[in-house]
Amino acid sequence: MIKRWRHKVWNTNPTSASESFADKWWIKFWRCGAWASAKPSEFSQARPELEGLQSRVRDLEWDLAEATYLSSVFDVSLLRIRDELWTTKEEIVTREYVGSLHGGSAQGGSPPPDRAIGQPDPAVPDRDQAWVEVSRLTRELAVAQGSVNALTAERNSDQSDLAAITAERDRLQTQLTTASSKIAQFEHERDDALTS
Repeated sequence: MIKRWRHKVWNTNPTSASESFADKWWIKFWRCGAWASAKPSEFSQARPELEGLQSRVRDLEWDLAEATYLSSVFDVSLLRIRDELWTTKEEIVTREYVGSLHGGSAQGGSPPPDRAIGQPDPAVPDRDQAWVEVSRLTRELAVAQGSVNALTAERNSDQSDLAAITAERDRLQTQLTTASSKIAQFEHERDDALTS
């Protein structure tokens, strides 16, 4: 009897008026059973992939937050060093200008009358120390700028990766939702077929 019904499934128009109750029941059962047996496999394969992508998104969000924080810290440090460098250079220029007004040798002028020829200029050590400070701050500024550039590049890369992975996660989530909806629909039809 089952073989006869199965034969009719493949060779009879399902909308034919001559269908018996058993024929209709078998067609519905076969269609629902065949689909439902295939889709759970696709469903189970998509879920681990989605969970893996969600985990990667969380990791990248953490990396992005860390890179953004470190970048802001280095930005503040960079501004501080620039301010110190500017202040030190201004002090050097001011000292040399004041020295020139008083006839000092900072700008190549003659020494003041109260200092004997050949006597060392007392402002020279301070000026030399200031230039040493300028050199140190310049090196620190270059290091800080390099750190900011590296962190900015890392942050941009994380943002790009995050956007790509989020899009892939959303695509899989849509497929998963669609598959879940279809499974529920066909399970409902199967239950209706078994109880009609």
